[in-house]
Formats: sequence, structure tokens, C-alpha cells
Amino acid sequence: MSNPKPAEPFYMYYKSLKKHLLWIIILGYWAICLWQIDKIPGEWYGDISIEHDYVQTILEGHWPWFWVLSAGPVFHYLITLIIRLLGPAYSSFKIASILTGTAGLLGIYWLGKRLGDERTGLWGAGMAAVSLVYMIFSRLGSSPQMLVPVLSVLTVYETLKYLDKRNFTDLLAITGLILAGLFTYPASWLIPGAVIYTSIVRSWGRNLRQLLKPAIILLLFCLPMVIWWWRSLNPTGRNFSNGYIGTKVTGFDFSTLLPVLLNNTGKALGMFWIKGDISFRTNLSKQPVFDPISGILFILGIGYWIKKGKKFRYLAGPLLIFLLPSISPGIPGIEIPSNSRSLGAMPFAYLVAGGGAVWLGDLIKKEFRKELFWAGLLVVVAVINCRLYFTDYANGLPNHNTPFGKIIAGFIDKQPKQMPVYMTAYGWGEWQQPEPKGVYYALKKPDGRENLLGPAVVNCGQITTQNGAVIIFNPGDIQTIKYFNLCFPGSQRAIFISDRGIRVFYWMKVTPGSEVF
Repeated sequence: MSNPKPAEPFYMYYKSLKKHLLWIIILGYWAICLWQIDKIPGEWYGDISIEHDYVQTILEGHWPWFWVLSAGPVFHYLITLIIRLLGPAYSSFKIASILTGTAGLLGIYWLGKRLGDERTGLWGAGMAAVSLVYMIFSRLGSSPQMLVPVLSVLTVYETLKYLDKRNFTDLLAITGLILAGLFTYPASWLIPGAVIYTSIVRSWGRNLRQLLKPAIILLLFCLPMVIWWWRSLNPTGRNFSNGYIGTKVTGFDFSTLLPVLLNNTGKALGMFWIKGDISFRTNLSKQPVFDPISGILFILGIGYWIKKGKKFRYLAGPLLIFLLPSISPGIPGIEIPSNSRSLGAMPFAYLVAGGGAVWLGDLIKKEFRKELFWAGLLVVVAVINCRLYFTDYANGLPNHNTPFGKIIAGFIDKQPKQMPVYMTAYGWGEWQQPEPKGVYYALKKPDGRENLLGPAVVNCGQITTQNGAVIIFNPGDIQTIKYFNLCFPGSQRAIFISDRGIRVFYWMKVTPGSEVF
């Protein structure tokens, strides 16, 4: 009997790995998202405070059901158990977003497998897992927007599944997705449009009357919830005019409607290769959705899916439908393109690019070399996007991602519990950070520090010195610092400078029993 070849054990191990590629992709996604999760992004902004307060209200048993700014209640309820288990730290909200993103990866895989094959589904999920935009929103932890791509891709998947099998549970799933979309974010209100489009395209050339029964069932299920949605969204009757959502729509001139639409469409489509969202939090400002390699794969993917015939329509149509919020002529031109408004389109773009990778790999005849090429290609794309995120995106955040609120909170936690702490200002950073809740919610020992949520102190008479006091200043507010120095001339004082040389705050420690001069 001959001895096994040296490469045989490796080959057997390699074959066993192939059976778990989806979970390897998900583990890779988790590894990327959890790396330095406590540092990038670092600052606690107001939208995180809104989410924190909403979830805390649920945990207190009040069962709220209202909109805050443009965020509906569904996402807050979905993550409540996670926050209950992990605590209300910023990293907990990030983990909740990462879990949501994981559901999106599964949806992309399922849809890709249904329209193409196993490889297409894996590559679509892989492209999403290592993409810059998906990384950013997975780690923001501050809004329901990460739920939008999950809902959009699952909607198309469930609609196709129902039309193929006519299973009533799939129809119920579609109903649930529509209703979840209504109460999540304005971009997810387009889910009914994706259902209608997919149903018509799938049934075109057949008897369209077969859609009548499921349409009536959906309407009966959804109509009461639509009425509830409208009332919860528009309690004063003015949310679309001078409420928060209304302020996001500036109106437009009908005489210029066509050129504005064409211009906006060009900018929205150009976000994938040419110029992306200018926002510093939801993008590396102006960076296209795709890195150069992914952009080439997307173009190749168009050819790959066109070769598959009608199946391309199930990606192209939803992609354009979920780009509509970023095309609207009522949106200010500077806000186009917008990653947050276009997130619902991303899964379909990743599947198109994944098809390009499959097509490119199929040019290699030998199976092992082909799969080695695919693995190397995905690693290269991951490295490019990780550099963009962990270096360029992080440096592009206000004050180079210096977390003013977290640093100040850490300093306060080191002070004796009986010693009061006062803030003389907030919002001196490049993006009006730190915020009061951004400091208070970052405290590990918040008991007795509730005064930090109130207005900043403005005069020495507000300082209680029986147990001493710590006073924190905007380091650039020389006049206020001089004023308090005159009040407490014998106090200890210093400026806190970050590792990157950024002046974060100035502090003064007043000795117990000091009198105001």
C-alpha cells in the first residue's frame, strides 16, 4: 500500500473548508467589524443618544411607538434585548448593528444562490462583508439605516420564493417585511414598490390574474398598519411640510424637473465609481462605493448577469428602486448622492459585482487555481477597504476621531465620587462635540453626576467647593479660564492633550473648602 501524497492532508482540509465558506465570510465580517470597535468611531453623537434614550424607555416598560427625526421604532425594539444583555455602552449599539448586518449577508447569499448559484451567493455576501460602506454602517451603531438593506434584499428573495412555491408563510414574510419597512426609515418605504416590480417581472407573459389573490391578501393585512403608520408618522399633520422629514425636502421647480432628475440620476449612479457621499460619518468623504477592483467587478458583473437572461432584472430593478430617495428632485443637490438614503440598493450592487468575480474566476480552468484566485481576490479587496476605513475614514472624522466625550468621561471617572464635576461649555470640537449626553452616557460611574446633563456653569457662584470640585473648560476659551482662575487662584490646573497632540480640554481642581475670591 502506497503512502499518501504530502499534499493530500492539505487538500482534504481544503475540501472540508469549502463546506463552510458562508460562515468563514461571516466570521471575517465579524473580525473586521470588531477590530478596534471601541475606538472607531469614537465620539458619542446626538443620534446615538436618541437611540439610547428610546431603548431605555422600552426597557423601563413604557412601550413607546413614535418616530424620532427620521427613525421609526422597529429597529429600536429589535435591538432592545441585545442592549439589555450587553448594557447601554456605545459598543453594545455597534454590536447590535453588526448583528443586523449579519442578517443582511445571509439575505444577499440566499438571493444570489436563488438567482445564480452557490458561488454567486457567496461572492455577493463576500463583497458586502468587506466593502467600505457596509463596514461604516455596521460600526456606526446609531440609527436604523443598517436594517434597510436587510429588508430590501429579503423582500426580493421572499417575493421570488413565494411566486415559485406559492407558500402562504412566504406571503406572511412579505407582509412582515413591508410593515417593518414602513416603521424603519423613509428609504424602506419603497419595499412595496420592490414587491410589485418583482411580482410583475416574474409573472410577465403569464396570467397576471394569479397576482390578484396575494395582492388582496397583502392589502387586507397591510391596510390597518398603513393607517397606523401614517398616524404615528404624522401626528400633527405637518411632518411632511414643516416637521423633520418635511425640512429634508426643499421642493423643486417643475420647469427644471427633467434636467434635475437626469443630473441627480447621474450623480446617484456615479456614486459607485466616480464620486460618493460627501458626509464624514456615513462615508470617507467623496469616496465611491466601490474601490477600483470592485468597480471593475461590477462592470464585469453586468455582463455576467445579462448572460443569465431575465434574472438580471431582479437585481437591476430593485437597485434603481432603492436609489430613488437619492435621486429625488426635492433633495438639496449637495446631499446627492447619499449613502444613507441608498443603502437599500447596496445588496443588489454587491450581487452584480459578485457575479463579475465569478465570471472572471471561470476563465481559470483548474478548479483549485480558480478557487485560490477567488480567495486572493477577496483578500485584496478586503485589505483595500480596511485601509480606507481604519486609516482614511478614521482620520477624516472630526478632530481625527479624537473622542472628546469618552476622554472627558474617563477623566471624570478617576475623580473621587464625592467631588462634584462641572462643565463650563460643550461643543467646542470640529463637529460640536462633546455633547452633554456624550459625556454622561460614556461614564462608567454616572451616579451623582446628573448635573452634567444640565446647562453648563457660567459663573463661580454655581460651584460648590465643600468637597472640592473639578471644572472642565473649552481649552480655547481663554476668557472663561481666566475668570475661573481669578475665582480659585490656588487651584490645580492643566490641559489634557491627546496622543495626537489635540487639545481636548482644560481642567481645574479646586481644593475642598475653597472660597470664591
